Amino acid sequence: MKKNYALILLLICSFEVFGQVKISNNHTVMFEKRLGKYSGLPKNYDFLGEYNGNYYLLLDNKNVCKVSQDTKKVTTFETEELEEEILFNFQGDDYIGLISIKETKISLEVKKHTLNTSDNTLSAKTLRMFEVEKKSGMRYMTATSDDKSKKVAVVTEVLNKKAGYNGSFVFVFDETGDILTYAKIFPTFKGSRFSFDDVAVSNEGVVYLLASSTSYNKQGFIDASYLELLKIEDSAVSEKIVKQYPFKGVRDTKIKLLSGERIFITGYYKSSAGYQKEKKHDGHFTLMFDASLDDEGFTYKDYEPNTGKLKKKDRLYSKAIQSIHELSDGSIVVFGEERIITYIVVKYSSFYELQARNIVMDTYTPDGKHEKTQVIRKEQMIPSVSSGYYKRTLQMQDIIYELKHLPISFNVIKVDDKFLVFYNDHIENNIVPNEPKTKQLVTKAFKKYGVTVVCSIEEDVTEQKILIDAKAEERIFFDVLDCKDNEALILTLYNDGKVWDGVDGTLLFEKLTW
Repeated sequence: MKKNYALILLLICSFEVFGQVKISNNHTVMFEKRLGKYSGLPKNYDFLGEYNGNYYLLLDNKNVCKVSQDTKKVTTFETEELEEEILFNFQGDDYIGLISIKETKISLEVKKHTLNTSDNTLSAKTLRMFEVEKKSGMRYMTATSDDKSKKVAVVTEVLNKKAGYNGSFVFVFDETGDILTYAKIFPTFKGSRFSFDDVAVSNEGVVYLLASSTSYNKQGFIDASYLELLKIEDSAVSEKIVKQYPFKGVRDTKIKLLSGERIFITGYYKSSAGYQKEKKHDGHFTLMFDASLDDEGFTYKDYEPNTGKLKKKDRLYSKAIQSIHELSDGSIVVFGEERIITYIVVKYSSFYELQARNIVMDTYTPDGKHEKTQVIRKEQMIPSVSSGYYKRTLQMQDIIYELKHLPISFNVIKVDDKFLVFYNDHIENNIVPNEPKTKQLVTKAFKKYGVTVVCSIEEDVTEQKILIDAKAEERIFFDVLDCKDNEALILTLYNDGKVWDGVDGTLLFEKLTW
């Protein structure tokens, strides 16, 4: 009779090692976790830090793993207290802190969890409890300040099945995980439809909430698009800016607080959204504000026709911003990606086709004027992700903005003024790097044609290096947890080729050098 161990709750247990893993000279496998068929990839995984010769990781929102750098011994701290949604983590001298949020049908609870790294004990306490209306759901965004005090802002969007949007909770936490301020806000918007796009928090704990709204004409086409920026301080909205875009199809907007108390906003647009007969303009825009939200300039520019141009049949493609960085000279670098997400219905089944294409790197002057566009060419595709898989493991917003949950898209790490870009690609695309004709890497062919590439970018110098050969090493790159100049802690999937619809492999935590 098959034993069922699911009901046994272990406070401290060890991971079991499965199978023989091929290790090349530049890999050090720290631990392995077997993934059963259709169990899904980890919903959450975070590198929590390094203490006294041990690495600490968070897996699945409930397992804190301690990995010895010397012996590779793995100890897992599992508790019911961590089965909530983890918002962020922070570090103390001898402890790791986690802030979680738990929603029920009638309440919202914010908790602080502490793992003492000296005696390996876990504790938790409730910071705030709020009542919400029945049948409410929640989405949230987080942001961290740039200074050492590490203020963290969390903005929740409360959604009710009957009433729709039901306000937002805005929290600001200090470096120890305690709540400094919180507010419940009910903003109104210029357009009839709106979305919260991004959030930022200053070193003083001032929150900037970026939103977009859209109005429509009688025919159902977009009439106008607006940028709406809310400044939240002292537990209330202190100021609000509304600007109408000179184009109608805003695709993605993000905010970055720069040095000198400047605010940088950027995004992508398609000027003919909703009007197929118009000439399509595909471009990028920037806005700059000072700390008082006075406008310092608005610029927008179409991309050159050959910059990341797609075929005519690909009408659903869009660009998504992944990250914004400020260099030591004040220049601003924005990394984005071309994506196509197609929903297909075939008789009794439905699935998604996901494509992650070229990486687009835009550089701006310190005052927000566009300087240059660089393209890192790649072509990735997952041809048949079942909608049922995402109902089990991911929300729709994860599909659109977090393709790194699957082994496509890319990771970018800033080391001083140098960028390290990691991604999986077809091996033929890396014989002659940046050749305009790209070979599409389909996930089913990862084990035969896949390679993991690191692209080093510093000023005008770009170098590419193959780190992993999937055919020879039987693994594919999944995510970067931590990175130094020539060393990274990464997650890989070993001996696996069906991550698009069910996982039957081993998740590896590795140290990679090059």
